[in-house]
Amino acid sequence: MSEDVKPTRSEELRLKEKIELAESGHSVLEKKRDNLIHELMELIPELKEVEEKVSESYRDAMNKVDIAKAFDGVDRLYSVSDTVEERKVEIDSKNVMGTSVPSLDFTEVEGDINPINFTSRVLEARKSFEEFLSLVKKKAEIETAILNLVNEIESTKRRVNALEHKVIPEMKGSLDYVSQKLEEEQRESTFRIKKFKEKE
Repeated sequence: MSEDVKPTRSEELRLKEKIELAESGHSVLEKKRDNLIHELMELIPELKEVEEKVSESYRDAMNKVDIAKAFDGVDRLYSVSDTVEERKVEIDSKNVMGTSVPSLDFTEVEGDINPINFTSRVLEARKSFEEFLSLVKKKAEIETAILNLVNEIESTKRRVNALEHKVIPEMKGSLDYVSQKLEEEQRESTFRIKKFKEKE
């Protein structure tokens, strides 16, 4: 590949500038990769904690459902579902080193439930599932953020490796070839001038 490069001073200068730019880009990408990994490492324990809370919240909610079923009956319990309106999920995001990290939000439940129509046990079961849903939302946010970060880390690592092991070495090889050819030409030119002066 080096042999395809024209051994001129302008080409030598151009290659030096390209190498400097590539090395600068390599440094920026390494910092980006390291920052993304740092963000990822902070999310992993957070996900584990939320997963534990989700499991605990689900057990608590199901326990309260069982209690409400036993004392108030299935029909009374399920009638509370008619008071929950359909929700919309709003998706927002923040930017972490060029990577989109999601934020989910549910529209608020309309306050049309009349506590007089339901026992405290049914209302407690409903409230427990509201808390469970909120934790599931948080878990989904973190899992999606982790997936996006992992994908971006892999993409950045590929670019870092390409620059480090292919692009920069090839450009340096081309620069060495051009510099050597120019030095050879300079030596030949000096030799010719010397010989010419000796003939005078």
